[in-house]
Amino acid sequence: MFTCALESIIRKTDSEGGISIDGEFLQTLLFADHIVLISKNPQDLEKMLQQLSQNCRKIGLKVHPDKTKWMKNEYCRNYTQKIDGSSIERVDQYIYLGQNIRMDNDISMEIQRRKRAAWGAFNKIRSTITDQNIDMKIRTHLFNSHILPALTYGSETWNTTKREEQSLKVTQHAIERRICNISKLHHVRNSVIRDRTEVRDVIVEIYTSKRRWAGHVARFKDDRWTYRVTNWYPRGVCREPGRPPMRWENPIVKVMGETWKRKAQDREYWKSCDLHQWRDFR
Repeated sequence: MFTCALESIIRKTDSEGGISIDGEFLQTLLFADHIVLISKNPQDLEKMLQQLSQNCRKIGLKVHPDKTKWMKNEYCRNYTQKIDGSSIERVDQYIYLGQNIRMDNDISMEIQRRKRAAWGAFNKIRSTITDQNIDMKIRTHLFNSHILPALTYGSETWNTTKREEQSLKVTQHAIERRICNISKLHHVRNSVIRDRTEVRDVIVEIYTSKRRWAGHVARFKDDRWTYRVTNWYPRGVCREPGRPPMRWENPIVKVMGETWKRKAQDREYWKSCDLHQWRDFR
């Protein structure tokens, strides 16, 4: 009922902001009780927020100013956002739906959060997964089902660098050593430990998730925002001189070519695609 009430409020809110994506304006993102308002300039954003607050009060709800934050990119001037006379804190990053969101697309903080989450998942089952009397197949299953998902949550949307991928590998190797009760003083290679644990590799898992999600997006038949944003090429602002930033689809394009969306229509063929060695692909 609470979600239905929020949806009714959003429908009654006259949104004048938003950003143009191929002729259509993206103004809000809604998930349960999480609401994101999007605008091209801070003045329109403040109007949207005030309207939202007024419509909430009509049904007995209130927007909490201390729990409301706003972010801007480098192209937006400084501004003091207010709601009902209270200033709203501007932040450089925010945890939204379990991921660290930044306006500069830097995922290094999110990688650190994923590593901490993996160690947290390991510590919850430490007594079981490090018990040498338990069959390794059972402990491998525990790693793949509990620790690896915590380490790779949201990875289908990542643009990882070599350094970030190496950091994730180091974390996985460290956990595997704990599982096998082997320290670096034993001078046992990571490859030998992997042969013993047979757990799924974190980098393979990241690019498998990306390939799976890309296939879903390519096969969408309706005109939803996920498909629109994937195909959208922002224009209107000149980028800084130098090497262009890597886009989300670059690994897919390098391996599968510019027509990857057409190839993704064949599910069986798409499942056989391997992206994790895309940097070595010629």
